[in-house]
Amino acid sequence: MKLYELAFACHIYSQMTDYDSSYLHFLQATSPELDLTQSRHRTELLEWLNQWGCRQFAKAYYDLAGDQIKQWYEQSSELLPPPGKPLHDLSGAELESSCVAYGRLIDRIASRHNRDARQVTVRVGPTGASKILFALRPDSLPPWDEAIRIHFSLDGSPAAYRRYLRRLRAHIAELAAACKRNGHSLDELPELVGRPDSTLVKLLDEYHWVVVTRGCQPPPTATLAQWAIWEWRRRKAQKRVTPTPERPQPASIRAQQPAADQSTPIGPHTPPAGSQVSARLRDVQRLYEILARIETKVGGKRALGEADGRMDWPERGVYFVFEPGEERTTSGSGLRVVRVGTHGLKARSRSTLWGRLRTHRGVVRGQNEGGGNHRGSVFRLHVGTALIRRDDWPDSVAGQWGVGQSAEKALRDCECPLEQAVSEHIRGMSVLWVGVDDTPGPESLRGYIERNSIALLSNHNHQDGPIDPPSNAWLGGWAANDGIGHSGLWNINHTTEEYDPKFLEVLEQHA
Repeated sequence: MKLYELAFACHIYSQMTDYDSSYLHFLQATSPELDLTQSRHRTELLEWLNQWGCRQFAKAYYDLAGDQIKQWYEQSSELLPPPGKPLHDLSGAELESSCVAYGRLIDRIASRHNRDARQVTVRVGPTGASKILFALRPDSLPPWDEAIRIHFSLDGSPAAYRRYLRRLRAHIAELAAACKRNGHSLDELPELVGRPDSTLVKLLDEYHWVVVTRGCQPPPTATLAQWAIWEWRRRKAQKRVTPTPERPQPASIRAQQPAADQSTPIGPHTPPAGSQVSARLRDVQRLYEILARIETKVGGKRALGEADGRMDWPERGVYFVFEPGEERTTSGSGLRVVRVGTHGLKARSRSTLWGRLRTHRGVVRGQNEGGGNHRGSVFRLHVGTALIRRDDWPDSVAGQWGVGQSAEKALRDCECPLEQAVSEHIRGMSVLWVGVDDTPGPESLRGYIERNSIALLSNHNHQDGPIDPPSNAWLGGWAANDGIGHSGLWNINHTTEEYDPKFLEVLEQHA
């Protein structure tokens, strides 16, 4: 049982029935607890059972049914679990004794009626017995009805009731795990699903009444996600009335930026921190000169949204990603690099350059068209966290983003709209690449070029100040990992390391 399924069913239950009011009246009338040795309490119980669909208790025979229930209670109450003890905490012996009490109750007389000139005795039966047990022990003993028994192929016997109790205990274990994954305790579940006055056992009964007895199934997760997206888009459209807020640059970058000299205008390519061009700035400029030669050689940057596997890609290489709107402001002109990457550095890896870029780009066609898998691409993961924080995506879509290495189909369906938004953003980027046909392993030249390119371009706490810092509107500034905003790159690894200037010679040789 999924949390969203329970929440949906409990909401429908609260809207479709008037059972809450009759049950609340019953609880108030028998407060502080139901005592079946009292005649008034037995009458309140029988009236409530009538309101909850138990027609076997005819009013003309209330006295008879009340006496039968009292006799049963006096003989069997010691078999019931302690008051307040939840179903999932019952011992095996307590489960067994509860089912014995249930078995003794189902054959008690509820009423009599005439049929074909003869009097017929009507028994309490499985449904009536379970509801009486629930009235006495609402934390541990659930009600059921004929539709539920038929659905689960249960015959109403004590052994069948025992199997039903064990089924519900398994559901509770699933819900407890789901609550823990979402940062909640099982005790908070009634409040979480909007039913604070219901016990766990009653929540499960509400679910089965809606889904089984009434046949109202929860919608697929993809449908729920679509509903949430409609609302999210409505709210987003309202926000567009005012300009999208810019997220300030991280304090580490602001602190590195030199104050402007009022007598000396600051041009777009002004060297940082002093009149002497730093060695790092010269190396950044050299890197871009090499990339310019690569761009000429391959015929221009390749848009990720238009790229496919039929194009001429080297088997192995290093890629450099450029993002629209992110300009070089210190080292020269043109777009700045926002990510550097490679693929398959572990020994015997068979991954390819295009395979890695395709995973980042997402699915172009097919059943999951426009989507992707952020659990297989850290690039997609980070872009997703930035979109979540900037655009206030609902928890129904984004609540489990980045959790785990894999996900069930239901969760993937929920996340699909966000995966599509990630793909849309990444497909707007372009890429350059350099082929490096080396053997995967710790000494890979691709790894050497990648980590030193990242370390060179990163603006994370460099002594000579930032070079080509990101714009205030850059999406990366909203990423959950602050290291992205500090470095100005969609990278985490190597952004705080020192670079080896000699890597530029290796890159130039392969260019």
